[in-house]
Amino acid sequence: MNIFQYTKMADDNGTQFHYSNGGSHLRVDQSVTTIPAGAFRGRTDLTEVELPGTIQTIGENAFYGCSSLRVVHLRDGLVTIGERAFAGCIQLEHIDVPSTVIDINNAAFHGCISLEEVNLCEGLRTIGHRVLNESLGVFYGCTSLRRITIPTTVAVISAWAFDGCTSLEEVHLHEGLQTIKAVAFARCYSLRRVHIPSTVMDIV
Repeated sequence: MNIFQYTKMADDNGTQFHYSNGGSHLRVDQSVTTIPAGAFRGRTDLTEVELPGTIQTIGENAFYGCSSLRVVHLRDGLVTIGERAFAGCIQLEHIDVPSTVIDINNAAFHGCISLEEVNLCEGLRTIGHRVLNESLGVFYGCTSLRRITIPTTVAVISAWAFDGCTSLEEVHLHEGLQTIKAVAFARCYSLRRVHIPSTVMDIV
């Protein structure tokens, strides 16, 4: 297996991040707690990523444009997935979001056109910000996504969140949801029916 290791090291300039070049399978060391913004942006050779339970934050654009990335292992301990963290990972097919994740920020999986299955857990609070901006939908343009279940802990589904998910057939919403923002499910052409929970106060 062609693996390279990503580790945290301290030197005279303070803590820095280093990774060995070469390899398509990224295994992050347990010394690392944050994947910095843009850390692996554009690494088109990456096919698999393993993150340990010590990772709390995946920074914005961390794996943006990793167009060969197929498999991502996330562990409990992760709290935040940053903006565009996995945007443009066009071969990513499946993602299990750990139960410790509270926030999935704007465009985190934007344009992941092969993404068929997303598992979200209770405890998740935020699916994107509330800004009306079509470029920032969390799952914007995930054209292979067929079904999604929104946990009861999510109060707001942000604007454009699932815009352009043209294969989306099933959306399961639960009591606890309060607001569905504008065009959250725009251009979901395969979606035929959605039950709106009694707790929803605004569709705006």
